[in-house]
Amino acid sequence: MKNLCITLHLNTPLIPGKYPLNLDGLLYWSAYEGHKEDDAAAQLVLLKALGSKDGIFKSSDMIYLQTPEAVITQSQAVFSTTMNWREFKYPMNKMSVMELGGPYRSRLTTYSSVSVQAVRFYAVGDAKLIRFLIESVGFIGRGNNQGHGEITEIAIEEIDQDLSWYAVDANGDTVLNRCLPAHVIAQNEHLNEQFSSVPTSVVRVSPPYPTSADQVGYTTTAKREVLSFI
Repeated sequence: MKNLCITLHLNTPLIPGKYPLNLDGLLYWSAYEGHKEDDAAAQLVLLKALGSKDGIFKSSDMIYLQTPEAVITQSQAVFSTTMNWREFKYPMNKMSVMELGGPYRSRLTTYSSVSVQAVRFYAVGDAKLIRFLIESVGFIGRGNNQGHGEITEIAIEEIDQDLSWYAVDANGDTVLNRCLPAHVIAQNEHLNEQFSSVPTSVVRVSPPYPTSADQVGYTTTAKREVLSFI
């Protein structure tokens, strides 16, 4: 397995999820759908695609790329909450009306979206298998079934350093490229020295993220890279 830098060019805005979008999560869902929603099979594919250590995949959270020609902007996406309008046939003289559920929930839901030309992941893995899985999924982020986060180009290159977990920025500070549990930080002498005084939070560090266990850990600190070109 090689140290990789993976850049995805996007054609439409993406909608971030509740948890940071990590490459392992993206690859998991691609494999999960490809194996007819078989979790065990999807996990086996991940073990072939990505390296791991201490039970954590060697893959970074998503990093936004900004260039002088393409800045990162925040916008909104509005989706139909439901297409089953029959639920609105009920009379309006109910004693209680809920906007977030039941027959009177809002017909439209607004999400925050991000317009960005490209995003990046770092990983240690099999470049060919990673490319195949990303091509298979086609989109990233929430609302991908409605055209958001469309991937138009995938660039994967080998790099000298393993930046899947952390990197050193231009100021010489260590930044986390993915969420890591506290016990992993404590076992790494360099990371423990850098983050022992940083407050912890509740994180999830393995796919599938919506159902994985909460752990005490440290959140991603590097979420954007500013480049002169892509």
